[in-house]
Amino acid sequence: MEFNKDNIVSAAFSGNERNVVEVVYTGDDGVNRPYYIEVNPEDVQFQQLLEIVTIDDIEAQTTDRVRGYEDVLSKLFTKYGQNTEAQEDDYSDLVDKISALFMDYDPNNDKHSEILFGLKINAFEDERISEASDDNKELVRLAETPLELAAVIDMIVNVAEMD
Repeated sequence: MEFNKDNIVSAAFSGNERNVVEVVYTGDDGVNRPYYIEVNPEDVQFQQLLEIVTIDDIEAQTTDRVRGYEDVLSKLFTKYGQNTEAQEDDYSDLVDKISALFMDYDPNNDKHSEILFGLKINAFEDERISEASDDNKELVRLAETPLELAAVIDMIVNVAEMD
């Protein structure tokens, strides 16, 4: 994949280790897709990416993305699992729980897997997701972590808003 400043939509770290960058790019067909690049100064694709965006840009986009995901998940939890008239302390506790789910997600934990499944089901209730392309719906179904699911939802929603 060859990147340029015109086809990169975003670039953010994927995961706590910060050893992979998720690049959302616009393909020749006009569809936004995620692409993952290992953080390796020897890697040609990583070098190409750094000619277009800086590590500071990637860090900033990662921080913005996580804050956006926390907001989206907070709304989902509030709508589907929490009292909608929660007190401010409850909101703070909810943000802590969402952050913990992002940072400490364990696919072998049945409760975590159940929450991820519920988030996927709830995502399809949004018409931007339910009316997305089959390829994008498949990305929602295949998301392996809440953070990956939030990234896919963000990508689909941003594409829907551009149309």
